[in-house]
Amino acid sequence: MAVDTLLAVITATAESQGANALWSTTDFAPTPTPAPTYSSGNADVETSQTGSAWSGVRANMGKRSGKWYFEIEIVSDGSAGVQPFAVGLATSDAAIGAQPGSDAFTLAAFGNVGIARVKHNGSTVDDGDADTYGIATNIGVCVDLESRCVWIFAGATYWGGGDPELGTLPTFSALVAASWVPAVWSKHTTKFKFVHSGFQYTPPAGYRTDWYAIDYVSTVRRLSNNGYSAYDSTTWRHFAARIKGDPVLERAVGCVA
Repeated sequence: MAVDTLLAVITATAESQGANALWSTTDFAPTPTPAPTYSSGNADVETSQTGSAWSGVRANMGKRSGKWYFEIEIVSDGSAGVQPFAVGLATSDAAIGAQPGSDAFTLAAFGNVGIARVKHNGSTVDDGDADTYGIATNIGVCVDLESRCVWIFAGATYWGGGDPELGTLPTFSALVAASWVPAVWSKHTTKFKFVHSGFQYTPPAGYRTDWYAIDYVSTVRRLSNNGYSAYDSTTWRHFAARIKGDPVLERAVGCVA
């Protein structure tokens, strides 16, 4: 079996059995008292920070490749528009409790701060095209991990004026090569919903809607039990070399090594 065919089989099988991404019940920081509150099967999360520090929560699955679209709804805001919150992306190992957008490992669109601002690595990279967002607003995020570009919007147009279908004028470009995860932050009790259906905006063509949590380990184990491992051990070794550096796939291949 050719390496490309093996990769296609693993990917197609895993994605066909994938589950909607949810908010992680363990990947949040700092550890506030009480912890974030989860509901709707962990599709909703409410932060519990009421002081001056930020609290953050990541989703339960990161991505290293592909084109993905997801929406986050601001369900409620306990500060009544006083304290800021943010929606965006963080790498799998970013300090999720730090101020969002303060380093190269987070990209955040801030709400409740007048004009929306997108920050990365300590700098404002887009002013939100004079849009604002708050309660009952959805944030749409297009992530192209091939070109490492992101388009964000909370209205009729993408911030920056670009078009993800054409690949023009992204809200931000030059994401670091890493596993990126949807994330939310707040300085108060803000409730966020990971939207799985009934999107407020039309997802762009060519982008996978939602953000699937894919279990490659179980998929590879099932395939190997059906004879794929014995079919061509050399192909598996070449495949392992191909995906070197991707911890998810490396672990998946390691389960049949």
